[in-house]
Amino acid sequence: MVFRSRLMHRTAKFAPRCAVCGKGIIPQEGEKESVRVIAMDKSFHPACYKCEDCGLLLSSK
Repeated sequence: MVFRSRLMHRTAKFAPRCAVCGKGIIPQEGEKESVRVIAMDKSFHPACYKCEDCGLLLSSK
């Protein structure tokens, strides 16, 4: 599931953490919304959500 939301989290301190890189999922600079992938009850940056075997970027398409 790709999830787009307006988050109150402007800093990584209180933002949801990416299960791959461990960084906070916050809006990009100049953006008001952040995008995250939720799978298996974990959150991921879209760029971090990849196949573990081949490294292919997974998407909702």
